[in-house]
Amino acid sequence: MVDSLNDTVECAVVVGLTWTFLDGECAPAMYARLCRHLAGCQGCLDHYALEGRVKNLIATKGGGEKAPKRITWGP
Repeated sequence: MVDSLNDTVECAVVVGLTWTFLDGECAPAMYARLCRHLAGCQGCLDHYALEGRVKNLIATKGGGEKAPKRITWGP
């Protein structure tokens, strides 16, 4: 929830928007709010860093693999 009086964002909102933030899909105003929150909240910054590492691992380790053209089920 964004508090319009002091322009802060609650931790639950930051955690919920982590992937949107990582993917660069936030509106500029929300991006600025999230950056300010991360600068002052070690817990959210740690969560953001962890999710960033996960995203990087997915991009580097999962790349190049393709699903089979045909999948068969059962024995």
